[in-house]
Amino acid sequence: MKRVKIKKYFYNFNWLVIDKIIRVFGGLFIGVWVARYLGPIDFGILNYSLAFVAFFSFLSTLGLNSIVIKEVLKHEKLFEQIMGVTFYLKLLGGVFALILGSLFLFLLNPEQNEIKMIITILLFGYIFQSIDTIDYALQSQIMSKYVVFSRSIAFIFSSILKIYFIMNEYSLIYFAITIVLEMIVASFFLVTFYKKLGFAIRKWKFNLRIAMKLLKSSWPLMLSGFFIIIYMKIDQVMIESFLGMKEVGLYSVAVRLSEAWYFIPAAIISTLFPYFINLKDLDESLYIYRIRQLITFMFWLGTLVGFMGMMFGEEAILFLYGEVYKGAYLALAINIWAGIFISIGMVLTGIWMITYNLQIYSLIGTLIGVILNIVGNYYLIPQYGIEGAAFSTLVTQGFGLWITPLFFKKIRIMTVVSLFSIIPVYILRKSK
Repeated sequence: MKRVKIKKYFYNFNWLVIDKIIRVFGGLFIGVWVARYLGPIDFGILNYSLAFVAFFSFLSTLGLNSIVIKEVLKHEKLFEQIMGVTFYLKLLGGVFALILGSLFLFLLNPEQNEIKMIITILLFGYIFQSIDTIDYALQSQIMSKYVVFSRSIAFIFSSILKIYFIMNEYSLIYFAITIVLEMIVASFFLVTFYKKLGFAIRKWKFNLRIAMKLLKSSWPLMLSGFFIIIYMKIDQVMIESFLGMKEVGLYSVAVRLSEAWYFIPAAIISTLFPYFINLKDLDESLYIYRIRQLITFMFWLGTLVGFMGMMFGEEAILFLYGEVYKGAYLALAINIWAGIFISIGMVLTGIWMITYNLQIYSLIGTLIGVILNIVGNYYLIPQYGIEGAAFSTLVTQGFGLWITPLFFKKIRIMTVVSLFSIIPVYILRKSK
């Protein structure tokens, strides 16, 4: 039975990796083509609009992902009710995201009408993210391949559209439309596969008691997600304010390349989360040991990627994006090292804090990181440009992972575990 479970987790992981490989490399190819076609200024406008819209994504996700999977694994008989509650909560959250985003757009009133149109179109995408409930359901059953099928079909569809728009010299707004169309197509196929697997959406019902329980557990993660988005996107907004849209385009290239490998830790966490939930209840000492092994892997993987980014980053930018984006290299060489802290942080916040019900500390830590990053950007961007934004991100990520937990007794051990876990696994085995 143990071998069967391991094979099932590995099989599920393979599908998640396939999905990310298709998206990363396919998206890189299409994204490069789009970036070359639009140029730094229009590419900056598109990424600025995406950053603006991202600030409201916490309302459509509500921090429910890991919480829902955890609840389903513990209360399998309530599967349909939990799914129903999740769907209606996410749908309501998507509507609020659309309304709130539109209100802020009206209040800020950007000078360019094109930016207003693009942001409005992108905000409508949140309505369709309620169908991601099916993703949670299939993750809990370790059946992610159907999610991969759905999103891959949608991705291929949107990629073909983008190529058509480039070949026929369409304007920027059409590339925003393809982002929403991709969500719609993915939602359609998720529903189709869900029904073919024998599940029934019509059985989804709303239960106020379950809704309150889920929100009670997820609200720290929801707010934490909001602060994470601010943390990850505020630099682009501040770069536009201090430097202009061209620099936003350059910085967006640096960020995209430095984050291109994040699908690996994300897929690992997504696949192994059910395993760690069960393992903690069965053998807590083994649970800690496996966490340390996972952190070891994340650290050395991030270190390898960091060295590769420094050595080949400039050549990659010139080859992929062209001479016009050459100014993105130094920001890439700095920002890529933040991946070490981010990947280890995925383990601690995505597994550790949830299994021990410590989500509130994730919220506090993220809030501290947001404040430090905004302050860092305020002082560094005017003086050092986009490289200053990258350095601010790197420092605050490291501070959040290794310094912030020291101020809180219940999570202080996380700093100790993560630091000692840098030691390779074969040494850990000797000290187990």
